[in-house]
Amino acid sequence: GSFERRQTDMNRSLETLMQEAAACEKALHAAIERKTGKESHMADLRQRSADLQSQAAGKRTQIEMLSAPDESSGDGSDGSKCLLNDTEAQAAVPGKIMGALAAHLDVAPSYRLALEAALRSWLDAVLVADVESALSILHLLEMKKKGAVRIVALDAPSPRPATPAESGKKLLDYVQCDESIRPVISRLLANVWIADSTDSIPRPIPQDAVYVTPNGSVARGDGCLEFWMRGTRPSNPLSRKHALLDAGGTLEAIEGQARHCAEAMTALSGEIQGLETAIAKAQSDWNAASRSLAQKEGENQVISLEAGEARERLDTVSWELDNLNSQGRSGDAEKETIAKRMVEVRDRREKATADMASQS
Repeated sequence: GSFERRQTDMNRSLETLMQEAAACEKALHAAIERKTGKESHMADLRQRSADLQSQAAGKRTQIEMLSAPDESSGDGSDGSKCLLNDTEAQAAVPGKIMGALAAHLDVAPSYRLALEAALRSWLDAVLVADVESALSILHLLEMKKKGAVRIVALDAPSPRPATPAESGKKLLDYVQCDESIRPVISRLLANVWIADSTDSIPRPIPQDAVYVTPNGSVARGDGCLEFWMRGTRPSNPLSRKHALLDAGGTLEAIEGQARHCAEAMTALSGEIQGLETAIAKAQSDWNAASRSLAQKEGENQVISLEAGEARERLDTVSWELDNLNSQGRSGDAEKETIAKRMVEVRDRREKATADMASQS
């Protein structure tokens, strides 16, 4: 009947409100979960940023130490430093002392250790214009005895190149220097070849050849082998120069990563703020939906109770009337009273039904 249809409508309305409340709750939990994930990522980024700052500080300290060495660090041997600053030597061979050999060299970053290993004994050498001037300097050094010095003369002849294994790479091809001193570098590295690893060094090694690896291993055809490793505070100018370049490159990479990390943290902070706003709205929506559902459930319970009571009273009055009719003992007045009661009960039932319809 009419009551059953309206009860069905009320149930549908309740189901809709329950679905809306469930959807709001789901959206709230999803936003909270996303915010928790973002905050965890932010914590990781903060730790990463702190680690990068620590690494950068360490590299800056290393660069400062390498850039301002003390008397015991990387300016080369005592004899080399004395020679480069000796006014008497400068006067004895005016214009012939051309500075530290390392100052004239540069090499591809991947072969810095290889070059240091190949030049091993000449890392702190002083470059002099010719052999005659170099001999004059040696004579002066013998008298002063201020320390050991290695000297490379520019005008000496080049050795005969060794024959490499197939597909060999010459270290000289990766070294940059001024063309005026190219003959010196060609002599020092004439027979030096690059091997990618010790496994790729040819067997047997050609007699006059020298093979170096990017990691600092050296193997000579005369059977002499060694491994070169740069110290934390290099004691020669070439190693110090390379250490500065390596540290500078590493610092630049670290600072780039730190900038990227900071940018990611800024973007993530904005996302977290957005999620906080979304969580507040989702919470408000869920609260409103929950209140509407609770109110509707209460109204439905009250109206359903009233309608049920009215139905019971109507059934009772109908039964009484039917019973009187069947017994034939009811007078007209009694029947009229019962009929009025039935009308009242129907009116109350209709009112309850109408209330239910207005709330659905």
